[in-house]
Amino acid sequence: MAGTLAGVAAVALVLALTTGALPGVGGSSDAEPAAPAPPDAAGDTVRCATGLEDCTQGEAPVSAPPEGGSCDFGETPGTWTQVDRGGEDTVYSCLADEVPPPPSMGEPTTVPDVTNVGLDFADQILRREGLGYETVGDDLFGLIDSEALTVCQTDPEAGTAAEAGDELTLFIDSSC
Repeated sequence: MAGTLAGVAAVALVLALTTGALPGVGGSSDAEPAAPAPPDAAGDTVRCATGLEDCTQGEAPVSAPPEGGSCDFGETPGTWTQVDRGGEDTVYSCLADEVPPPPSMGEPTTVPDVTNVGLDFADQILRREGLGYETVGDDLFGLIDSEALTVCQTDPEAGTAAEAGDELTLFIDSSC
C-alpha cells in the first residue's frame, strides 16, 4: 500500500511540474515576453509608433534605439539620430560621426527606407549605401533647403535591390 501511495504521489508531482500547477516551477509561466532585439546599426531605418513602442527595422520588431546613443556600422562609429520631420512614426537611423568610405561601384545594396525622413538626413543615409539621387518637388528655382524638406517617396521604392552608384529619384516637399 505504501508503494502504491508513493507511486501516486510521484505521478501527481510530475503532472504538477509539467502543467505549471506549482507557481514558479516548470510548465508555463506568466513571465513577460522577451524584449525585442536591438536594432542593427548597419540596417535600414528604425520606425517606432508614438511613444517609441512597436519599433520595426524592415519587417523585424526591434527595441527603440537610444536617441543620441552610440552605434557602429563596420569600422565607422555613429550616433542614433531622429531623422523624421514629424508624421505618424518616429524614424531613427545610425548616422556616421565621420563620412565613411563609399562602397565600391556595382556593389549590391538595397534601397533604404527614407520616406518621411528629412532630406539632409536622407542624403547621409543614401551616401552610406553608395546611392546617388535627384530631387523632384518643392524647391524654389533649383534652390533646395535640405533641412526644411522631407522625402515623401522614392523611385525605386525602399527594399528594392540596387547597386552602389545607382541613382534614385526622391520626391520631396515641405510636408508629406
